[in-house]
Amino acid sequence: MSISKLRSLQTYRDKRKSRAASSQRGFEKLHRNFEKFSQENYNKGCEDLIDEMKLASVEDSCDIIQEWVNWLDIKPVSIRTYFSDLYLYLYYRGIRLTSQDIKLNIDFPKNIQEELHPLSLEEYRAILEVAGFRNKAKYLCMGSSGLRPIEINNIRKKDLELDKKRIIVHVPARFTKLKRSKTTFFSKEAEKLLRPILKQLNDDDKIFGITTEGNANTIARYRIKAGIDEKYDNTTRRKINAMSFRAWFITKFSRHDPNLAKLLAGQKGYLLQYDRMEVDELLEKYIEYEGDLLVYDTARSESKIHALEEMNKDKQKLEDKVARQDQAIGKILSDLEDLKKKS
Repeated sequence: MSISKLRSLQTYRDKRKSRAASSQRGFEKLHRNFEKFSQENYNKGCEDLIDEMKLASVEDSCDIIQEWVNWLDIKPVSIRTYFSDLYLYLYYRGIRLTSQDIKLNIDFPKNIQEELHPLSLEEYRAILEVAGFRNKAKYLCMGSSGLRPIEINNIRKKDLELDKKRIIVHVPARFTKLKRSKTTFFSKEAEKLLRPILKQLNDDDKIFGITTEGNANTIARYRIKAGIDEKYDNTTRRKINAMSFRAWFITKFSRHDPNLAKLLAGQKGYLLQYDRMEVDELLEKYIEYEGDLLVYDTARSESKIHALEEMNKDKQKLEDKVARQDQAIGKILSDLEDLKKKS
């Protein structure tokens, strides 16, 4: 009795149902892309083309993949992502290419490493000025917490602790990139806009009412309206996007404590000493560095400047006092010399 089962597009979709929704969407996008390539270049659907590739030699299959790579009109790093999805699907369908087959037969374009654009305070404010109230609150929350778009969009009211010095955010593991839960904070500045929104929500409601859709289109409208829609050279990628607010947090916080910045942002590589810190300890550290994350509420920064100015004044007063004392001592010594000469 045979137990072999037909491996098809539908069985592959069924197999991947346990994966994250973003991963499933990524494959569907890849499949539509390969379908379009097959129709344009071979005048047949991609499933028929894959069936023929199963009977072809390794070299011929690689030649077809190379044609597809050359046909793609996207940035090199995206081609690698697309190929990763295609490779897994082809392998599932019985086209068993090895890493050596790929290395010897397929050439990928080199990834151009652009110097990433740092979001400036003026650009941050320009976006907030044209954003609606809810998105203004959202962008302030992202910039003060380091949350990714998918994380901020899926946070529910019940994931927040609202009775501390700052709002504490507990991000469920299923929404993080590393599939590991994490804790971060919203600034006092972001909290001012978020509190009125939270009053209208139930515990299970998402604080910004959406999942993962609409980020790119929304920020694109604001960029255009604010007049800051520049893109990197030789690419369609814009210099400012939804991840710019996360980069703002990491950049500002890393100047004080790079490892703590990685921990709060949910990146790899932070020192394990922070795993032993209580949330209240992390919060105190966050408050200590919070001033650099602020966009509008500059009172904290201004108070620091005022304190430095006062210290400088005190220093100047002390220096003046020392100078006067030096003059007085000099005069006393001079008078003593005069007395010695007279005697």
